Amino acid sequence: MKHLIYEMPMILGSLTILLALFTVAEGNGCEDQQIVEIGRRSILNCSFSEGFVGVLWYNSTNFEDDPPILVFQHSEKSGQGYASGEFDILPSGSLIINDVSIMHETVFWFLKSSISKIRKMAFVKVITYVKPSATFAVIRECNGKQHCFLGSSNISSLLNCYVNNARPKIKLFWIDPFHEEDKNVTKEHSTDDNGLTFSSAATTEYLPSKKYFLSLLACSATDPLMLLREDISLVLIQNEAKFVGNMETLKLYFEVGTVASLTCPSGSE
Repeated sequence: MKHLIYEMPMILGSLTILLALFTVAEGNGCEDQQIVEIGRRSILNCSFSEGFVGVLWYNSTNFEDDPPILVFQHSEKSGQGYASGEFDILPSGSLIINDVSIMHETVFWFLKSSISKIRKMAFVKVITYVKPSATFAVIRECNGKQHCFLGSSNISSLLNCYVNNARPKIKLFWIDPFHEEDKNVTKEHSTDDNGLTFSSAATTEYLPSKKYFLSLLACSATDPLMLLREDISLVLIQNEAKFVGNMETLKLYFEVGTVASLTCPSGSE
């Protein structure tokens, strides 16, 4: 019981320190999570309050043994990271990464000092990304187009879509929009990791419909950083086995640049 009494103040003290760090990060206008692109010059944006005279940036939590990567004191810059050209700093105290690499996906800590000699410490978690060359999930059978129309005789029983060389990982899956709540019809999906980027793929099985003249399948991407311009690619398939001899057509006219609304008679398939 004595051990429990002695340990409680230590636990509460640790919680107080952690809460203080989070409060400092917000109070200094420095977002605690920032996203930067690999291969480019990026800035960890911070806006320190008035009375700021210097800041020390670290990429380690061992503040006693590891020196800061950059020191900015009274407008003077120094530090191993600055001398090597890896880092620089703005007058605002924001850290510059001159050439972002995967090694910069870490937590950077900074110690800020003010005129009143009060020192405050907080952190920035860095997330790196790489944009894929394609701006949408590529359906192999669509020959480079985001959306396409195919006859059932022109495709095999399997449809494939993929996104290559992206970071972080983009997950792909196939859905059938004709079903309620967009039924997931993915047969299998895979991800390859080359240490820097990820290549994702998904496969679905196309089963010709005897009920509908057309089938619609969509390859959908879960893209947390919105690396893709569009997150859905579509393939419309004509089910040639469907008898359409008695189908009626209706010609409609719409003004260019306006919204066209196409309605189907109730009870039609």
